[in-house]
Amino acid sequence: MKKYAVLPFLYSFLVLFSGNLLAHLTIGYVNIELAFSQEHEVKKYLAEVKEEEDKIEQAKLKAQAEIQAEMAKFSKLDDKAKQTQQIALGKKIEALQAQFDQQKAELTKKYQAKHEEFLKKNQLLSDAISAERKYDLTLNSMAIASASEAAKKNDITAELVKRYNKAYVVAPEKTAPPASKTNKAKGP
Repeated sequence: MKKYAVLPFLYSFLVLFSGNLLAHLTIGYVNIELAFSQEHEVKKYLAEVKEEEDKIEQAKLKAQAEIQAEMAKFSKLDDKAKQTQQIALGKKIEALQAQFDQQKAELTKKYQAKHEEFLKKNQLLSDAISAERKYDLTLNSMAIASASEAAKKNDITAELVKRYNKAYVVAPEKTAPPASKTNKAKGP
């Protein structure tokens, strides 16, 4: 989010050029990466991304095994047939690689869009918390080299996670009910 990116520079400017002004500001802090790691919706989405990545990797490994099996058959072919098969296999490898690259690119694009969505949601909640606490400025604590112990009391990360998880509830996954075992007596 632009606000998180610009704020470290603004903070540096304030420290260097207006020490007196800084003394009158109430600054809040949020660790957005820590918040992400504790927000249920984000964790669920990251698990889904990992699952998709694993599926792509498994498909890639299966394709590699199939290609190796085809290559093993080459030893039984004469030179002309072997060359023809190698060309066909090379084209197959290129097509598979393009397919896997496309799948990864689509997953990355989807991930980036969701990441932006999560940032926006966190930004809205962070702004609300900061306004309630009457902070003049809220910075991403990852951008700050160190914060004094006194300033750490203004860390809103835990409150952000609490409100995020309350506002964006993740429905529990539905599991199929166990198959019931019925013993029906057979007729005569």
